[in-house]
Amino acid sequence: MCILLLFGFLLVACSAGSRNREDFLYDFDHMMQLMEETFPYFGVAERRLGINIHELAANTREIIANYPYSLQLEAYELGIELDEMPDLDGRVFWSILRHEFFQPLSYLGNARVPDMPRGVAEEGSAPYRFIFRDEPQQIRDEVFTMEILEEERIAYLGISTFDVGNFQDYHPRMDRFLSSVEDYDHLIIDIRDNAGGRIDFWRMLLVYTLWPNRSETQSAPLYAFHRDDRDEIPPLNMYAFFKGGELNRSLADMQIEREASAARFIPDPSGLFSVNGTSDRFPDLNRDDSATFAYGVRLDAGIGMLLDAAHFHRVPERMWIPRTRIPFNGQVWLLIGENNRSASALFAHHARYTGFATLVGEQTGGGYAWTANEFFTLPNSEIVVSWNTGYLTDQYGSALEEFPTEPHYFNREGMDALETVLEIINGGVNQ
Repeated sequence: MCILLLFGFLLVACSAGSRNREDFLYDFDHMMQLMEETFPYFGVAERRLGINIHELAANTREIIANYPYSLQLEAYELGIELDEMPDLDGRVFWSILRHEFFQPLSYLGNARVPDMPRGVAEEGSAPYRFIFRDEPQQIRDEVFTMEILEEERIAYLGISTFDVGNFQDYHPRMDRFLSSVEDYDHLIIDIRDNAGGRIDFWRMLLVYTLWPNRSETQSAPLYAFHRDDRDEIPPLNMYAFFKGGELNRSLADMQIEREASAARFIPDPSGLFSVNGTSDRFPDLNRDDSATFAYGVRLDAGIGMLLDAAHFHRVPERMWIPRTRIPFNGQVWLLIGENNRSASALFAHHARYTGFATLVGEQTGGGYAWTANEFFTLPNSEIVVSWNTGYLTDQYGSALEEFPTEPHYFNREGMDALETVLEIINGGVNQ
């Protein structure tokens, strides 16, 4: 997929001068038609973000129709005069989609236009500054930060991203650290600046590895069903709902088939069910949103299936089952914040509602999705746009995008999450 996206962007760059305004307006209308048909979060955007997507679309269309004058002020703020603004081409159209339309949605439903290679314009030039709007280039930090905050008692593991290549490049170092602190009282996992990546990272390298042998004296996790043996990894059920229509049915069926043997969220073997007549099953499902839904599917979002090798996602490096288990019987703390999206936001949700960790910090961001995004290529510009077509909820129908995961303990006044958790550990905050 990455190769195809890169090829598409190169086509955009090479054919930048061969498209006219009407082509881009057609592409934008085509994109909005696809969103109307398949994107399930129009209501959530208005309730959570205060954004009417139809109004946002109308304003963005006007910007395309009236470019360059419609963005003259934005260019001026970048030190670019009107006569220096690039002509309306594929690169500028991408930039308008990126900044004027998708950016206000804040990754809601993972809606986005994927990154464009920086080589489509000379770095530092007026076109470059305008196209990318001075967005900093993504420079990956060290994936792990490992520290001993207090010998024999408090360990710290910071993880800057889950967007990594081969897991086997990372697990030995992490396993050595986790083994060295196995008998500590507290393990602090910090993902506050982690914007996501691969779900398999935290499922395999963290949760599966660290899940402790729970004693009968510990309380059951919030989502746990009736279980006599708390040494078992608890289940976590979610649901995905889809709009009606042939396209959505086809996409939902493909997603179920794709995920059926994965280790992410395993769909119920019975497949899609009709939403009609199921309102009593989902008391928290928004009625305005559900009026547009035709299908749903129950998902096993826990990691218990990882005990069965047949249910592990066949990642390129052929991750092994079973892998190292380093049960941690102390207290796991997870530091979270608004930068958490996609896989890192799902980690926070999973950690809270299975009892894996106590969360400290701020509410997470969005981008919750149970499967990979769907990608749509616009016919004239060949730009790729992307979003998730499934409306992800907890077992009661509460939309994760509308009600992001909150910590057990918010930051104390004047403190960040690390300072707060250390004060809690040392008895300075009532638990």
